[in-house]
Amino acid sequence: MRTGLAGCLAAAALALAGTAFAHHSFAMFDQSKQLPLTGTVREFQWTNPHAFIHIDVPNAGGGSELWKIELNSPNNLKRQGWKSSELKPGDKVTVVINPLRDGTKGGLFVTATLPDGKVQFVAYRRDFKNNAPDRVTVRVVARVMQNLSFDKGKASTASVEGSWAVRSKSYQMRVAPMGDNPEMIVIEPENADFVFPAGRYAMVLQGAAYDFNIAGPITDMAQCLERTEALDVPIYSECRSK
Repeated sequence: MRTGLAGCLAAAALALAGTAFAHHSFAMFDQSKQLPLTGTVREFQWTNPHAFIHIDVPNAGGGSELWKIELNSPNNLKRQGWKSSELKPGDKVTVVINPLRDGTKGGLFVTATLPDGKVQFVAYRRDFKNNAPDRVTVRVVARVMQNLSFDKGKASTASVEGSWAVRSKSYQMRVAPMGDNPEMIVIEPENADFVFPAGRYAMVLQGAAYDFNIAGPITDMAQCLERTEALDVPIYSECRSK
């Protein structure tokens, strides 16, 4: 999968974009909003000056709506590891976009979840021109599944919903400028063959925190935690079984 920063852990001013528009302005897209869409690829246009993903997204009425997602130029996409065969009609895909301001069903590519299991981020910010990082650390965000507590010496176990913990387990990502735009950077694993296990992750980029999810069944036990309430200080340990 190729993805951008799919969600915020904290409010941030970082504007994300998968495209460096040399032919029109970013102003047509609302970069203050990120809209997730899940649907079926109708067409992947590998065309200049910008590639497009056309996807059919199910609607509440039981039908579907065509959304047109604008990406980078084919030359820049190649530098990021994309291929013209990346997507085929019928592929299931999840994208996050900056929607068009006029309400038309379309937008600027931020992130896509694709079949190959690899991750890449594209980020845009004006101060990257002179102050872009060399490396970024991605940390595991594990789901807390169970809580063990004690009351008068008696142990009690309960399931936990909606609780997460940022772990010390981390992965290093390298940073490089994207194409000829010094205000846009590509963030990708140091090992080009590395595949993130399914689960949730977070990273901090120039003081702004973001998280993202890798789809699929959870197989990495680092993604699962059990919490023990002891002496008013919670202790976390990896789940003994998923």
